[in-house]
Amino acid sequence: MFKKLLSLALSVYVLSTFAYAQSGTLSGTVTDTNTGESLPAVNVVLTEILKGASTDSEGEYVITGIEPGTYTIEVTYIGYSTITEEVTISAGANTLDFEMATDIGLLDEIVVSGVADGTPRKKLTVSVAKVDAAQLSKVPATSLASSLSAKVSGVQIRNTSGTPGGAADIQVRSDNNLSVGSNPLIIVDGTMLEGGLGDINTDDIESIEVVKGAAASALYGSRAGNGVVVVTTKRGAGVSDGDVQVTIRQEVGFQNLDKFIDLAESHAFALADDWESQKNYTKYAGVTYPANYMGGYDPNVIGSRALDADQIMDNPFAINKNIQEEFFQTGTSMTNYFALASRVGNLNLFTSFENNKQEGIIPNTDGYGRRNFRVNTDWQVNDWLKVSTSNLVVRTTSNTPGGGSGLFFDLVLAEPDNNLLMDNPDGQPYYVRHNHWSNETNPFYPTSKNERNSYKQGFLGNYAATANLTDWLELKATYSMQIANERYTSHNPYDTWILGGTDPLGITYSEGSLYKYSEERRSENIQLFATTRFQFGDLFAKLQFSYLNEDQHNEWFDAFGNDYKIIGIPGFDAMDPADISADNAQWDIRSENYFGILSLDYDDKYLFDAMYRIDNSSLFGEDNRSNPYYRVSAAYRITEDIDLEMFDELKVRVAQGTAGIRPSFSWQYETFSLSSGSASKTQLGNKNLLPSETKETEFAINGTFLKNYSFEVIYAQSITTNQFLNVPLLPVTGYQNQYQNAGTLEGETLEFNLQANFIRTKDLVWDMGLTWSKSSQTITELDPPPFQSGPDGLFYIRKGETYGAIYGYTWATTLDQISSNLESYGGTIDDYAVNSDGFVIAAGTEGTTDEAPVKLKDEFGNDAFVKIGDGRPDWTAGISNTVSYKGLSAYVLLDIKSGGDVYNRNLQFDGSITLIGNEPVPPYQRPPLSKKYLLGEMDVERLYLRPLSFYNDHEINLKLGEEVTAVDSVQKTITVGKEIINYDELIFTTGSTPNYLPPQIGGNLGGVYVVRNLSDVDSIVSEFIINKHVLIIGGGYIGLEAAAVASKLGLRVTLVEMGERILQRVASSETSDYFRNLHTNNGVVIRENVGVKKLKGNDCVEVVELTDGSNLEVDFVIAGIGISPSTNLAKMAGCELDNGIKTDATGRTSISSIWAAGDCASFPYRDTRIRLESVPNAIDQAELLALNIMGGNLEYRAKPWFWSDQFDVKLQIAGLNSGFNDVVTRGANPSISFWYYKDTELLAVDAMNDPRAYMIGKRLIEAGRSPGKDLVKDTSADLKSLL
Repeated sequence: MFKKLLSLALSVYVLSTFAYAQSGTLSGTVTDTNTGESLPAVNVVLTEILKGASTDSEGEYVITGIEPGTYTIEVTYIGYSTITEEVTISAGANTLDFEMATDIGLLDEIVVSGVADGTPRKKLTVSVAKVDAAQLSKVPATSLASSLSAKVSGVQIRNTSGTPGGAADIQVRSDNNLSVGSNPLIIVDGTMLEGGLGDINTDDIESIEVVKGAAASALYGSRAGNGVVVVTTKRGAGVSDGDVQVTIRQEVGFQNLDKFIDLAESHAFALADDWESQKNYTKYAGVTYPANYMGGYDPNVIGSRALDADQIMDNPFAINKNIQEEFFQTGTSMTNYFALASRVGNLNLFTSFENNKQEGIIPNTDGYGRRNFRVNTDWQVNDWLKVSTSNLVVRTTSNTPGGGSGLFFDLVLAEPDNNLLMDNPDGQPYYVRHNHWSNETNPFYPTSKNERNSYKQGFLGNYAATANLTDWLELKATYSMQIANERYTSHNPYDTWILGGTDPLGITYSEGSLYKYSEERRSENIQLFATTRFQFGDLFAKLQFSYLNEDQHNEWFDAFGNDYKIIGIPGFDAMDPADISADNAQWDIRSENYFGILSLDYDDKYLFDAMYRIDNSSLFGEDNRSNPYYRVSAAYRITEDIDLEMFDELKVRVAQGTAGIRPSFSWQYETFSLSSGSASKTQLGNKNLLPSETKETEFAINGTFLKNYSFEVIYAQSITTNQFLNVPLLPVTGYQNQYQNAGTLEGETLEFNLQANFIRTKDLVWDMGLTWSKSSQTITELDPPPFQSGPDGLFYIRKGETYGAIYGYTWATTLDQISSNLESYGGTIDDYAVNSDGFVIAAGTEGTTDEAPVKLKDEFGNDAFVKIGDGRPDWTAGISNTVSYKGLSAYVLLDIKSGGDVYNRNLQFDGSITLIGNEPVPPYQRPPLSKKYLLGEMDVERLYLRPLSFYNDHEINLKLGEEVTAVDSVQKTITVGKEIINYDELIFTTGSTPNYLPPQIGGNLGGVYVVRNLSDVDSIVSEFIINKHVLIIGGGYIGLEAAAVASKLGLRVTLVEMGERILQRVASSETSDYFRNLHTNNGVVIRENVGVKKLKGNDCVEVVELTDGSNLEVDFVIAGIGISPSTNLAKMAGCELDNGIKTDATGRTSISSIWAAGDCASFPYRDTRIRLESVPNAIDQAELLALNIMGGNLEYRAKPWFWSDQFDVKLQIAGLNSGFNDVVTRGANPSISFWYYKDTELLAVDAMNDPRAYMIGKRLIEAGRSPGKDLVKDTSADLKSLL
């Protein structure tokens, strides 16, 4: 084809020589005004006849075959002001030279995005930034998105993936949407991308235009709420007629980890006396090692390493390797690039091929490969018709590391003496249990065993025909398409080692797994334009109408199977069909959009722009299929009216407009999850769902001054309404959540740009660019309750809070924090001090093993959930400098970010979590049930340990109001209704069950209650009416708390206790006497050594016969006669029971993959086994258990403490009083404490309205210290002296 075109060009040349005698030629030289240097590749065009030429390397041009006459000549060159003037051509030779001045503000540069037609920058009324190929090529970038870094104010580039080939995220100005991504709409050669820029080759790019803010991006409607990035690729248009330009680039690079994480190089465990004699592992005291032991887990290692007496991490490892250096490799990257650009007559061509390979730094991983092939053409068919095509074929392969991001956690948890290169028992490399003392996986192992491969193939095409029917009317039609296919496979062979099994090594073959995913995406768009241009005296007008039809089709299929029955065949046909699951989906999206835009230019001074657009999309709710958008903008070029000595150009402008974000496909429909052939409701659809809408008002001033400097200052305010929020629903709806339009976000943005040409001589050029921006967003309206969002629920979304606020738990750092909330901490302010690291600790513990920071508490005594950071930077900036001397150039780019916190996610869970409860509400606090909740002083939402939204945000599958009916610990499954759920680790936190009065004595009558869960208390509330008579059976803490509440609410209260005294099972007689007097003084009738013989009544209890023969007329009864651990499921699973579910010190049951925590679990304590019915114990156990599941090997050391609120008395209990034989009393009412001793050993303290005694006692017990009894009795002695 090229030969034919060249022959045609030569024929035309020969024929045209006969006409030269009657025609003219125009030639000349183009130079730089300042330096006098010749300028190559300058376009010189006679606009009326579209005939022109480009200057050669000497800056010379020649245009031949020109009919004599007067023409308009236009001289254009990137970075220089355009020259337009009239020229008269006579027959024969004509000469005309040009001197071009630097366009410091690129004011003559044409912008085509966000406007009706190509518009010079100096006449823009909205914010559109442009980066050309010269700027992009100055610094090599790993991706096209990264090439924008620090070059455009208000644009942030985030590399969210370190994976080779991973695309960067782009954020234009502020993130205005709470629950959707911040990536802008991306358009490449007129095709709207369904995806990012990761597979686009930077070398092919001619320019990138960034349409910033809703006012500018209003032209793109409901897809442009995050701004627009428009990419234009090279087309060969700047090549001289008949010329061929060839570009070849060969590049090889090397990649290394820039910085290692600082990890501990010492430990706190006691070393054996001869530890230095061992060079293969660290030898610990109290541990016996088998002969020839080389490291890693070995069942023949006897004993456990124990903390050194001082517990300071200053003991050395026998080997101190840099594990990270051993793991990460030097990766190579390679690029082969070839491009050809040519123009023959009215046809120009650009074609390129790129082969890119990035190995990455993870061992045993092939990394990323990409091959791009591009063909772009423009054909000026005749003087009124032009046809253009853009075609790109992309093929990529990716081999990602097995183990995913989890291997990085395993790596940083490895100890420096671990041998990661040991073999497994069957000879496979990289022993999976490289650390005898913990369970993290060898990070090398999954990279060598797990195969994770992705193959993608895509096509991007745009085809356009432009017809200039008259001087004032242009019609254009475009058809664009994108096709993307992806295939992904993850395979674990049969002999993949995992933790578990019955082998003494604690590992077993997984028996293999296979996952395959296939996806196809296709989008097709047809757009029609009609553009008119009119001149009325000094008024120039442009009017454009457009129709856009969008059609998208998406479908995917995946399948997962496990447990190969035939070894060595990696296919689903080698598995039992019962072990294979599959899923698929497909959907279509259609949209129709219309817009009209008017641009007015009066006398080159007054500029006005108005736009209106209507979008109709199937993504909008069924009842709201249409949504309008608008823009109004204006500008005034001051220097066209007023001669300002300093300024060459000065313009002010203002704009207001709207743009939006479309909802996702499924949000308007009811969705269900399918499992084992049954469906369960998940999401309630919303047929009224609207796109979110951002309304922005923008003010700006820009210009150039002193001929060498340009600047721009922009201030924008935005309001985003109709936010998409996934709102949790009450269980009664049958659905878990619903997407709703709820919430408003207001933002402010300030941007500043400066360009300077400091030096421009023939030999030396120095240019500098500066970009600076600052954005902030505040949530001004929020319909649902506050919720957590983002990864790990880091960001707290609530009214009045800045968007980006990071919430969590933290430490107290000042004594003021303690004194202002002393009741929650206990003791007096003298019991606390600030240590040298700035944290509050218990006074007197600094430098001891008891030193520990105190967690910040809220008013209810819980760990305070407070703002700990902000993910948004305070401001961002970019500084670029280009210095050229005699053809040698140096370019320096600084990308600066000030502020913005990063959350360290080390040691966090990457798997999936399913939480099953038989109550219809999420997990909640039980202690307030019989106190503040029963009193009506606490709403139910405040009982919840976490709001409903927490579970959605953390992708926790919450199954409420459902019962587990079967547990199979061999197959690792549980049955919930008809659904069978697989698990890797199972945790029983089943709590305890209240003991009920037997039906034989009337326990099944109406009006007989227990106080254990929320529904129990809700059913009792209606009974709490003044003067009703309630009988409370049982004199434990639950019974006494219920009695106190009933008495405070004006009920008549009788409490009976079968034992000799109240609190007999849990407290001393002194404590019993104290609370007996407290209740009696508040009107409660307490009858001890008396039980219940019979409850009488028709349907409801009316009379209670007691064991002493008396009868009580009652209105209702509360039974508080103890609880029993819930062990049915553990028994079903085959777990060993012993006063509950028997666990070891780590929380593991007799079955290695099953754990237990809370009221249901018993665990080792000192020389015995105990089970604690305590909220603090349950929380502490659960936190430790979670760490152990993630690879820790921590042992639970119980620090029991309890509390009870009755009337105006707060009882606080530290320690366990089991086995006491003496009680020491300190103080008297209203503040008194009882100290339990076993001989001379302090066991526990009961403190009534005496937080200081509780605090000191708790610290003494935890430290294992026992003060003398006489000292405790002496109230004149300062309790602090006991420490």
